Amino acid sequence: MPKRRKSLSLSVFWGLVFLVSLAGLLGLSFLIKLKKNSLWDGRLPMSVVESQGEQLWLKSFFPEENRWLELKLPGNTLVEVPGGFGQYQLRSVYKLGELDGRGGQLLARSVQDLLAVPVDGWRVEGKTNLSWWDRLRLWWQGNLNGSRKKEINLGQLASFQPLELKDGSRIYRVSQILVDDLVNREYFDDRLAEENLTVAILNGSGVTGMAKTVSRLAANLGAEVVSIKNYQSIGTSMLVVAETGVVESRTYQRLSQALGIAKVEIRPGNEFRADLAVVVGEDF
Repeated sequence: MPKRRKSLSLSVFWGLVFLVSLAGLLGLSFLIKLKKNSLWDGRLPMSVVESQGEQLWLKSFFPEENRWLELKLPGNTLVEVPGGFGQYQLRSVYKLGELDGRGGQLLARSVQDLLAVPVDGWRVEGKTNLSWWDRLRLWWQGNLNGSRKKEINLGQLASFQPLELKDGSRIYRVSQILVDDLVNREYFDDRLAEENLTVAILNGSGVTGMAKTVSRLAANLGAEVVSIKNYQSIGTSMLVVAETGVVESRTYQRLSQALGIAKVEIRPGNEFRADLAVVVGEDF
């Protein structure tokens, strides 16, 4: 009997070891999948636009400074919606985009173009493009990590100018110059300025003014934009660097992430006369 009990105990023990190991492997596989679908690498700044009813926020986290910045956006701000939609109030952009299933993407891009600041993710009405891993880490940084927080109500600043319409309703128009001054102060990356790499912006998208839009964003981040030009039409946006080492630079990493451009070409002595050229294609 003692031998049988000992054998039974060993069977139970190894059975538990197997179950714990299996649970560990499944958990590890789940975490790897979450990280694979993640938008945020945890190193570079991350910005998410959130919409709750009439009000919107752009929430940005700067990991190297352990700092949160929350910009409150009036929902009745007039914006130029990309894709040829024309002007709409910001609170209506998500529903406009949902007509073809890309409401969050259209909202994020509209806010990015409005403020000339990278917008990586979106959250609207319980929907989001953030992975669970992204949400968990951002929640941790916002609630448990002792991060510094700063809130700015843009509707109270001179850069957002109220205008009363004929029907008595009110909208806000945005002064790009004043907005860029604010964004440049809050989002300027000193490491880009220290690298002193020259950047050229070329418009191959076929959309008038696209190079200017991208150059505003690059300049607000601290990049040294030396030229803005039109370019032949291309389908896929790309970054062209003068030498391999530029790919390791902060300037390359920030612009690649901010603009969502993965394609890169190395052209020594390139025709753009810049360390790095952003060629905006039809896919942008």
